Amino acid sequence: MIISPRRWGKSSLVERVTELIGAEHPKVKIATIDMFTVNSEEEFLGKLTPYVADYFKILNTLEAKENTAKHLKLNIPIKVID
Repeated sequence: MIISPRRWGKSSLVERVTELIGAEHPKVKIATIDMFTVNSEEEFLGKLTPYVADYFKILNTLEAKENTAKHLKLNIPIKVID
């Protein structure tokens, strides 16, 4: 989780790291979620839950096919505003 004031390069950092990982490990899949509009724990869980559910659907599909899920990584940058 990355938390800092606006315009400090958080998104750029995540994008750059994603590019570097993708270049070095082409089989790794990375998912990012923009949580900018999240203002409560309920909103956080509501926004995160579908992504986690999709991740596990993908994971189960990959395991069933060729057990390649070990190459799948979940990266979720989150910002919760109190």
